[in-house]
Amino acid sequence: MSPQDQDRIYIEAHAAYGDTLRRLARGYEPDPDRQRDLLQQMHVELWRSLKLFDGRCSLRTWVFRIAHNTGAGYLAKRRREFERLVELEALAHDPTASAGEARQQRCEDSAQLHALIYRLAPLDREIILLYLEGQTAAEIAEVTGLNPRIAQRKFIASRNCLLIVLKELHMNTGDPRELWKRDDPTLPVALTASTMCALARRSEQALIWSRRVGVVVLAGLGLAFAHNTWAVDQPWVRLGQAWMLVVMASYVWLLLRDRTGSRASSEPCAQFLLRLLERRRSGFVGAGRLALLAIPAILANWWGGGLAIRARAMGFEPSSPQYRFMTSAWPAILLFAAILLAWNALRVAGNKAAAELEALRRDVAA
Repeated sequence: MSPQDQDRIYIEAHAAYGDTLRRLARGYEPDPDRQRDLLQQMHVELWRSLKLFDGRCSLRTWVFRIAHNTGAGYLAKRRREFERLVELEALAHDPTASAGEARQQRCEDSAQLHALIYRLAPLDREIILLYLEGQTAAEIAEVTGLNPRIAQRKFIASRNCLLIVLKELHMNTGDPRELWKRDDPTLPVALTASTMCALARRSEQALIWSRRVGVVVLAGLGLAFAHNTWAVDQPWVRLGQAWMLVVMASYVWLLLRDRTGSRASSEPCAQFLLRLLERRRSGFVGAGRLALLAIPAILANWWGGGLAIRARAMGFEPSSPQYRFMTSAWPAILLFAAILLAWNALRVAGNKAAAELEALRRDVAA
């Protein structure tokens, strides 16, 4: 797709679904300032994605997918809030707990509705937001990628649960979709379409340059390890440096091979959530393995007197306390302790991500 066509379709989407994106941004973030940032991010991701738009689905479906995947990725980055999210059925059993704060402040019905939405897990939130935007069960199935039969069942169950919760909270609002779409001056305001196009292009260039800088930094570290492998005479130190060079090269290869990224895509929302959680789980596991793989290099470097070489290069005298400390076993012990602590934290985080992934798989298949 040419840049002109990309801009043209984005301007069309901006005009047709700008208000929808404003409401969806508010549905994912309660803070007004962060709402504006999230709305801008949704527009940037939409502009980026349109270079792949081929018309096999409607522009409306495409916009909803991009917006919800951006929102889901936003929630995943804020893990503390993400871990406290629950399914709508759980709120139906105890609705007052989800909106107690809003009731204490005597908030209006709209605030209570949003307070409920902010407690929902990503998939339930997507279904409820799509329902509030007037989507049918078939349209929800197309956006989320759920089996139509499963989407129909979840649509009916989510709608009924929402109505039960609102009734328990004594919100006599009638149709909640009318309340959701009611004009609200507090909704975030997006920039004009032409301004967003220019902003998205700058963001794309910044992303390209950040990748180039990252490649340069990794290449510099690799060259440093390669230089040490060649220049150091001590065989154990050389072996440790060569080992770290191989580990770093393997890690870079894995990064280059995985080109999918975590950026919002146009794939169905359920598949995007599964991929997002799988990437998080595999990322924790890979980082933990990388930490453990550094242990042989530390052992070889310590055994070969690499720290003594470093201490002399730093100008420390053999009789100085700094030299005695660097040539003792304490630096290796402290490094081992730090690596083990990091590995254990990554292992725990990986187990949590695996549990979240399994729960989402069950939810998608239910």
